[in-house]
Amino acid sequence: MVKDSRAVRLANPAQKLAALVSPSERFVYGDFDGDGSGEAFALLYDKGSLRDSYDTYFFNEESYEELSGPSISVSLSYPWKLDGKELVYDGVAGYSVKDSRVVQVFSWPYELNRAGDSDSQFTVTVKADDAVTMAKDGTNSGSTSKQYWLYWNGERFAEYGGRPLTKEQLAAFTGGADLLHSLDYNGDVGSIYYRDNGIITVNYRPWAGTTEQQDNFFRILSCAGDVLTDVTEEMTKDWPSQNRGTYLSSAFLLSYMGFGDPLSSNVYDIQFASRLPIDVRYDLAAAAPEALKNVATLPVHGMLSILNEGDFDGDGQYELFAVLYPYVLLDPYNHYDGRCIYLFLHADGCTILGNSEFASFSHYVLDATDLFCFTEYHLTAGGLGTHVYTVANSRAVQIAVTGPALTRIGDTNQFYTTTPKIYDATDSGVFTFKDYWLFWDGGRLREYGGLRVSEEQLSRFAYGQAVLDSIKNEGNTIDEIYYRGNGVININYSRREEYNYRYGYKNLLYRDGNITDDTENWLKKEGGGRYLASYLDYSISSERFGVDTAYPASFP
Repeated sequence: MVKDSRAVRLANPAQKLAALVSPSERFVYGDFDGDGSGEAFALLYDKGSLRDSYDTYFFNEESYEELSGPSISVSLSYPWKLDGKELVYDGVAGYSVKDSRVVQVFSWPYELNRAGDSDSQFTVTVKADDAVTMAKDGTNSGSTSKQYWLYWNGERFAEYGGRPLTKEQLAAFTGGADLLHSLDYNGDVGSIYYRDNGIITVNYRPWAGTTEQQDNFFRILSCAGDVLTDVTEEMTKDWPSQNRGTYLSSAFLLSYMGFGDPLSSNVYDIQFASRLPIDVRYDLAAAAPEALKNVATLPVHGMLSILNEGDFDGDGQYELFAVLYPYVLLDPYNHYDGRCIYLFLHADGCTILGNSEFASFSHYVLDATDLFCFTEYHLTAGGLGTHVYTVANSRAVQIAVTGPALTRIGDTNQFYTTTPKIYDATDSGVFTFKDYWLFWDGGRLREYGGLRVSEEQLSRFAYGQAVLDSIKNEGNTIDEIYYRGNGVININYSRREEYNYRYGYKNLLYRDGNITDDTENWLKKEGGGRYLASYLDYSISSERFGVDTAYPASFP
């Protein structure tokens, strides 16, 4: 493995590879951008990894750099074409070369396989624990592998999402009625999904010889016009589990249904089928409003609750936020399973924003900008986070992920968010929750960061000195003091007890030249634990948080 990424000067990439790589390593070499100079890509074995893996490196005639890793790929693919462009593909990302410099065209968490000879049609193989459903409690087990279908839309990968079909709709295809008769005769037909690439998947369960468990199977049909062809055997012949398991409308829903590892909803779009190739009657959902039927289709069967609808970005297109409460998969009685998926629906399709056991929704208008907030909740863990969206170009754009709650303070442009459990009340690990404060700054959320101030500065105010004296008289030591741009003052203190330290805080407000403990209903006066200068100081990713921190220039 390369240990020094500083520039090296050797005659050409081949010499660099000879100097740095053993003969067993994989690499491709050539003039990829046609500028007359050579470049190379190499997979270098990562000896320090816990499992066999490789890191990808790029070499030109002056330097080299590490591109990605670790990858379980053992070979590089070239030429690997995408929309007619030739790329080098390492199983994780695709790269091109321009002016002897590497350019990453895409990155993808699962290995892609080309569908036929197309430069834009792909499949991805995902695993799920769905071979068997236990009759007693409805849990699933037994590992299976299935392919889901993707395409490159010119900017990113999108999945062909499945539109739910009824048995009557499938029977309208040539060959559909015969298939349903054979499956119904020997078992139960479950969910049926049609995709815009002409693929129809049919889930079914044969009659079980025992009441303890139900085996899950599927059929894959190819649709040409109104004629169906069963391609199950051809497509699954090399799959370890053959046609065992259950197809969902989207690979993203694997995590929701508890079947296996999901594909990240932030990596790709889901485009659900917009129409059928033959003219058959289709009801979107019993609970769907008439206006929605011309907008998009839903990813799974269930009850739809509309949260907000309209033209939020002023582009003349109708958009809608909703929560879908799915029925249990393959449940003939349509029982609700107690979870929800929150969605954004638009003229071109449906985007799954996330899922949780239940969620709350808020809509705020600030400076003529609509903010849509989904707070995820789980029964055991409580609030997990609030996802904040705006709408642009008829798409939901996530701008921030705050703490387990985001609450607006009156009609102002200010909010407070709550931390997850923080074990800071004592050295032995008693947890607390604390609020931090945000504000809308003309297009983005920002945090009121804490400026460190001294006891001397706070004691210039008579009430500030009184509070400090009161804390010390109770046997505490003053630790940090923070002042924030919304006037909040956090005073951290600690006290030595028999076996550990106990930590606490008092909150004050600076208003109109004075300090007061009249903290209004949005500011807790005191509590356990200690405040930090910023919410991000709890080792929370700034990229995930999506909110930068604004610190005051000085203390009054």
